[in-house]
Amino acid sequence: MLELLFSQNVFTHIPAHAVCTAIPVQPRAEINELYQFYFSKEIDSEKRGEGMPDKKNIYFTPTSKNVLLNGEIKYLLAGKHLFEINGRLREIVGEAPASVPRSNSVLNIGILLNPLTDLLDGLSLFFSFRNHQAEDRFYHALSNAKFTINGKTVEFENRIGTDVNGTKTLLDDLVKKESDISYRASLFINDIYRKRFMTLSDGNYRLKDFVNDFKVTGPLQEYFYEKNPEVFSKDILWLEIDLGLPFSFSDLNDLVVTLNCFPVVNRELNEYTHSVVKGANVIPLYTDDLFFDVRRVSDSSERTYKPRISADRESENENSYLVRQGGIARFDSRDARESIKNLMGLVRDEAAAFAIKGTDLISYELKQLDQIIARLQQRIDTNGAEHDLNSYLILESGNEYDKINVQYWTISGELANNIRQGSALSVYRGVDVRDKSVVLMTQTTGGRQKLSGEDKLNSLRRSLLSKGRVVTAEDIKALCLELFGNNITKVEVKKGIDIIHQAGKGMVRTIDIHIFLKDKSEIASDEVYQKTEILKLKLKRESVNLLPYRIMIS
Repeated sequence: MLELLFSQNVFTHIPAHAVCTAIPVQPRAEINELYQFYFSKEIDSEKRGEGMPDKKNIYFTPTSKNVLLNGEIKYLLAGKHLFEINGRLREIVGEAPASVPRSNSVLNIGILLNPLTDLLDGLSLFFSFRNHQAEDRFYHALSNAKFTINGKTVEFENRIGTDVNGTKTLLDDLVKKESDISYRASLFINDIYRKRFMTLSDGNYRLKDFVNDFKVTGPLQEYFYEKNPEVFSKDILWLEIDLGLPFSFSDLNDLVVTLNCFPVVNRELNEYTHSVVKGANVIPLYTDDLFFDVRRVSDSSERTYKPRISADRESENENSYLVRQGGIARFDSRDARESIKNLMGLVRDEAAAFAIKGTDLISYELKQLDQIIARLQQRIDTNGAEHDLNSYLILESGNEYDKINVQYWTISGELANNIRQGSALSVYRGVDVRDKSVVLMTQTTGGRQKLSGEDKLNSLRRSLLSKGRVVTAEDIKALCLELFGNNITKVEVKKGIDIIHQAGKGMVRTIDIHIFLKDKSEIASDEVYQKTEILKLKLKRESVNLLPYRIMIS
């Protein structure tokens, strides 16, 4: 019944995500989902099993193609202060007096690039605005800001990388959205962080067109040019951002801007080869982690098998595969092995019951069945099939005999959460990325195991009542409950008024969502912020309401 109502994709595991930065070995490099980084995380003795190691590698890959330039941000001129930046550390090297006119809507960023760099297209900046109360206003102003490099106008776009997992056309995008769980997860993660990224558009910008062309553009730059002339050397590219809206000097001073950042998702690429024959083949997907999605299935001739959704056996399904996840698509958690154990106990009980009644024939047949099941159980124990195997492929092959190469993603679930900001990741795959340069800019969050039976019923109830859309206030409350779980006491939906974050505009009616957390809630403040951002994104995607939403956490 559940399979008729939902795709199995609805109840899959959810990977953790974060934003990290890296420096390439060459002046310019492009990375994609096949680049893998890992973090060795210590596991509590209570969570790991007997004989298990005390550390586990948590793997991450980029969510999309991204451009990395060999360089760094050296200076930030914001408000009245000039900051010198060295990695994650920064110090004030100059302060303008009150007599010097300064703007609270303009940022100046000094970028030092490798002199061998040629093409600048794809240069990305990641912004961290500390004041959560004013961040929506700041990021809205940032997306509409005017940018210049050494006085020359350039175009920046509010986007991440080039594309997600190599989609080239709208048709490819639609097909991937239907069948590729990993692709949809990457799109969703990019949507969470998109507002914090600004990427230089593909305008064929060259470094040689900007060097040696610096011009002082205002009294604040003129003051620091006289006091600190070495800061404005010919090797530094000065990016000026005119936000168009004023912000407090304290907020601008707390702003953090980082080069070469990109979102990462917790997933590890597994690969192995399996023999198949003509017709239907069942291929188990072995893993010690949690199965997430199939990336690619190909034969010995490099012909790619296509995924399908239905399990029919029509001729057009040759050279195709179907993913099955036994433990995820049911409301209970019993698999075939547990069912056999229950059946063995039932057979023994019933055999004794028939023997008491004197029905020798039925009793004898049940004893025979008991012996057969016992031999099956012994076979299972001998082969060591005690691990949880819920994922497998049903593959339709048109060849009499062939070797199939299967690539699939696995994740670590909740174990990948709470890796702290500033943690260094090691390079597992990616020779053109410096090994010790990959650092997390945000804490990892969002990882979750498969849904419990109660969570499945909550998702089923919300989807049946609203068809996956947010229409009424009760739909909003159900969505909040789905995201925050039992950490909230109540949700109130009210009408409100807000100021539009745009010059020349007035006020607008809003829908205010007040979420009341429990006094002893187990959710950390960073996780509350991330869940709030996800709630905003889901409301934007699923709501049919034209009014903007405001979310208040109490």
